[in-house]
Amino acid sequence: MLKVEIYTKPDCIFCVKTKDLLKFANLEYTELVKDVHFDGNAYKERLWPSYPCVVIDGSIIGGYKEFSAWVAANILFLG
Repeated sequence: MLKVEIYTKPDCIFCVKTKDLLKFANLEYTELVKDVHFDGNAYKERLWPSYPCVVIDGSIIGGYKEFSAWVAANILFLG
C-alpha cells in the first residue's frame, strides 16, 4: 500500500480537486493543512512552491497538474 500525503491550505480549489482525484484513484491519504499541521514557510522551503503538494512514499509528486499526470501514467497499477 502506498503512503500518500497531501499538503493543503484552506480555501484552495486545486487542493479540493486533488483530493477528488485521490478519491477517484482509490488512494487513501493523510491531509496536512497549513497552519493546523505545519508551518507554511518551512513547507515552501522544503516541499513545493504552491499548494497542494502530493507526496507518495516520501517522493514529491507535485501539485494538481503533476499529480494528474502521475495518475494517468499509473492508473493501471492502482487498486
